Amino acid sequence: MDRRTRWIAGLIVVAAGIVSWPALAGRLEKRAPLPAQPRDPSPEHGASEAEDVRSSLVRPREPTLPTTEEPPRSLDPAGDVDGGGSALARDLDSIAESFLTPEPRVADLLGLCQEMASRAVVDPESLRIERDEEGAPRFANGVLEVGDLHGTFLIEEGTYHLRFSSEDAQLPWGGRDLQITFGEDSQATGCLVTVQFHPRTGEAASRHLAPDEERLVGWGVSVSPVTGALARPLTVRAEGDAWQIGEGVGWRELELPWISGTRSFDAWLRLLLSHSGR
Repeated sequence: MDRRTRWIAGLIVVAAGIVSWPALAGRLEKRAPLPAQPRDPSPEHGASEAEDVRSSLVRPREPTLPTTEEPPRSLDPAGDVDGGGSALARDLDSIAESFLTPEPRVADLLGLCQEMASRAVVDPESLRIERDEEGAPRFANGVLEVGDLHGTFLIEEGTYHLRFSSEDAQLPWGGRDLQITFGEDSQATGCLVTVQFHPRTGEAASRHLAPDEERLVGWGVSVSPVTGALARPLTVRAEGDAWQIGEGVGWRELELPWISGTRSFDAWLRLLLSHSGR
């Protein structure tokens, strides 16, 4: 083949390539999948689906489960969490639990009682005063409110009795009392604070106690500015199915001479003196 003939053959091959490339490209375009176009997330698909499309990841889709996260609970004006009881009530529960142990938190309890007195108010509609023929008060009683804690008081013959009771769902205890007692002589005297748990009367004692078992149910703490505090144990025994509550025989008293302040009792005295009817 001479030079002129080879040049003409080369032109024919190049021309055929130019004509056939669009057809080949069209076939390849039909055969190769186009990248998926991103879609805006919607409640139906969710943001995670849109991200999957954008990244062109091929993987099985997992159903989107509804969230179970609760929104933050609001705080009441006193800074306490709704539905969980006030911080004061939770502190009382925590301190009271220690009165079922050999080491009751006496100082913490007295501090809490003072704080309760600073927040307490007397329900005016509950106040009742009975007087003798000469008009002197025989007794006065009423309802105390300390946030979500509720109690009662009785003033009789110069002695003040306060009680804050609560129910306890933990067997065998059916309830718990915080009792505050003191007299009056320009300041609180004869100061006594007691935390005592009460068994459920419908539960047989033999189901919870061995025949020779003695279990703590609380402590009674007397406080003197001179001698300090003395804590006496309160216990319960089983006599058959009956509960026998009394002072502990197998537990020793606790002498706490460094706890001698009566400020918490004085605070209650200042509050209730104006409701004594005098």
